[in-house]
Amino acid sequence: MIPWFPKFGSPAAARRRAWLPVALMTSAFLFAGPLALAQRNTDSTEPHNYSGHGYAFWSLAKAFDDPGKVMAFGGGGEGFLYRGLSLGGELAYLFPTESPTSGIGMASVNPAYHFLNRRGGGKLVPFVTGGYSLGFRGGVGHFFNYGGGATYWFSRKVGLRLELRDYRYASNPRENLLTFRVGASFR
Repeated sequence: MIPWFPKFGSPAAARRRAWLPVALMTSAFLFAGPLALAQRNTDSTEPHNYSGHGYAFWSLAKAFDDPGKVMAFGGGGEGFLYRGLSLGGELAYLFPTESPTSGIGMASVNPAYHFLNRRGGGKLVPFVTGGYSLGFRGGVGHFFNYGGGATYWFSRKVGLRLELRDYRYASNPRENLLTFRVGASFR
């Protein structure tokens, strides 16, 4: 079990479990919205113009005060709202390397800013992000996250995404999970 994730045997955990169906449905809705924006068709007369992208990732993480390693994999999407400002959603599975079946699900909703020109493009596109994450496994945990990275676009459709992201447990922000992500972006 990931040590910073809430203990589920307590009365407080029982109250958190009661909100799980609502939290999962809300997360699914917030995840689907940015993906729909990313798929929206833009002005077809300009081939370099795009309104969003998707990504898949693998990450290695280090939990606060824990000698063990945590790994994760997941995917998500971002839809652009105005210039480089986007809204994104993702789903991930985080697990300790010594016990992959003891992991947790993580649903995140994040605004981000990409330092790019969507019409002219550029191969290297740095970004910053931050938002809310919901951890779930027999109960829920609330987190906030922030980070940044860059996407290197090999072609108009496929890129390499590198990112550092830090998850902070909302009830004790000193407890964190720092992740390094490697992934593929597509549009």
